[in-house]
Amino acid sequence: QYGNAASYPSVDSGWALETAMDVEWAHAIAPYAKIVLVAARSASTNDLMTAVQTAARMANVVSMSWGGSEFSGQRTYDSTTYFANPSVTFVAASGDDGGASGASWPSSSPYVLSVGGTTLSVSGTGSYLGETAWSASGGRYGASGSTGGVSTVESLPSYQLTALGSRYASGRVTPDVAMDGNSSSGVSVVACGEEAAMGA
Repeated sequence: QYGNAASYPSVDSGWALETAMDVEWAHAIAPYAKIVLVAARSASTNDLMTAVQTAARMANVVSMSWGGSEFSGQRTYDSTTYFANPSVTFVAASGDDGGASGASWPSSSPYVLSVGGTTLSVSGTGSYLGETAWSASGGRYGASGSTGGVSTVESLPSYQLTALGSRYASGRVTPDVAMDGNSSSGVSVVACGEEAAMGA
C-alpha cells in the first residue's frame, strides 16, 4: 500500500500477466473469497518479503507466484515473523525452469506450501487421461516448465520424513502439490486487456 500514485511500482508486463493469472485463478477456485492484491516495490528480496508481511497482516492465505535460487540466509525467513506464522498459510510456486536448478525459494521453506505444474491430458470428449510433470519442452508461448527438487538449504521436515523416509532425501522436497500448468493444456488468462494462454 502506497501513499500516492507516484510511489506505485512501475508496470511490468511479465509480472502483470503472472498477477492476473493468480488473481483470476484464486477467484475461480474461491469465488466468495475476499482477494487483496499486494504488489512489491521491486523484485528484491527485501521488497518481496515486505509485501509478504503486509499481505499476512491482511489475509489468512498468502499466494506468492515468484521464486528464485536458494541461498544460505533463507532460513532467516523460517520464523514467526515471516513464514512460520501459525495464523497464515503461505503458498508459493515451485519454479519455472523445468527442473534445471532443483528446489527454489521461497517454496523450499518447510513453512510454505510448494505448488508445481503438470501437463494435463484429456480425450476429445474431455475425459481425464492422466497428468505428467510439466517439462521444459511443453507450452505454446515459450514457457519453460515447472520445477522441483530437494533443497540444499532446508532439512527434510518431519511431515515429509513420515511420508518419504530419510532414505529418499535429506532436504525439503518440492513441490507438495501440483495442477495443470502447461500453457498448451491450461486456460486463457486476460492481462493488460489481452488474452494469453497460461497454465494455473
